[in-house]
Amino acid sequence: MLATEMEKLYLQPFPVSSETLDQDLYAMTKFLKDEIKAKGIKIVCGIGKKQSNEQKLLKSLEELRERHLKYEEQKEILDGRGSYSKTDHDATFMRMKDDHMKNGQLKPAYNAQIAVEGEYVIGAGIFQDRNDLGH
Repeated sequence: MLATEMEKLYLQPFPVSSETLDQDLYAMTKFLKDEIKAKGIKIVCGIGKKQSNEQKLLKSLEELRERHLKYEEQKEILDGRGSYSKTDHDATFMRMKDDHMKNGQLKPAYNAQIAVEGEYVIGAGIFQDRNDLGH
C-alpha cells in the first residue's frame, strides 16, 4: 500500500518483498527524507497544521518500520513456542491448579519435573513446555 503511494508521488517503482522488508522500509524512508529536504517542505506538527502528503507518508512509513521491528523481536522471543510472558520471556502461559477464581485464567509459569528413586531425588529439571512428553 505504501509502496504504491510512493510510486504515485515519484513515478518510480519501489519494490517491497517480505524477505527484505526492513531494508526496503529503511530505503523508502531515507529516500522520502531526502525528497522532503530537496523540495524544502517544512515539517509541521500539532492541531490545525496541514501536513504535506510526503510528511504523512513519511510518518506512516516510520510507524510501519517500528511495528515491523517490534514484530520481529517478538517472533525471536517466541522461538517456536505458543506464548510467552512480557515480564519473563522464558515463562510460558499455563493453566494453574490453584486457580481460586475458578475462571481458567492462564498465568506465566514453568514446568518443574523432579525424578525420585527410593526417597532420593536423582534428577530435576525446569522446562518451558506445558506437558511432560519428551522429558
